[in-house]
Amino acid sequence: MGVPASRVERIVKGRTALDDYDERAGRLGPQDVKGWRSLGLWASQQGLPAQSQEAYERVLAIAPDDPEARQALGFVRLDGRWLTEEESYRARGYVKYDGEWMTPDEAQVAQAGAAADEARREAEQRANDAEIAALEAETRAREAEERAREAEEDHRSDYPVYWGGWGYGVNYWPSTPVVRTPVNRPVQLPARGRR
Repeated sequence: MGVPASRVERIVKGRTALDDYDERAGRLGPQDVKGWRSLGLWASQQGLPAQSQEAYERVLAIAPDDPEARQALGFVRLDGRWLTEEESYRARGYVKYDGEWMTPDEAQVAQAGAAADEARREAEQRANDAEIAALEAETRAREAEERAREAEEDHRSDYPVYWGGWGYGVNYWPSTPVVRTPVNRPVQLPARGRR
């Protein structure tokens, strides 16, 4: 929440959990396993993960097999040894697939399922593409039929129209203008010498 500076009368700095951690850590001796373990738990409960880790690492520097510190730092005991979580999974034959630890058989099943899902999605996409192409072809065919019908109607209007009673023969209005070209007829000139 923001407050305008004009409305602030004074600023009073209070103690934070980090201040308390620093104070408590300052009172502990370098070999105080119980004190550092207790401080690590307290820091974890206060939402100070980096400080909690620091305290537990100090415990391990003094007592490398301390179970509480090892567990707090994510170690797992397997066959009498402390291992990281990842090391313990690998030691038990697990593999990491898609961010999860599983047996190799489970990983194969998951891979097969993922491949089947991908194949199904691709088949659906191809079916959708084919349906769209069929609809487009149908639309183009309808448009071509419409153009053909319009062309046929236009062509019919070029046929002669009979106007009954208006003279002999066929009378029609041509759809294109008729251009009459002059006809060249030979002209007879008067013969010379004869008058």
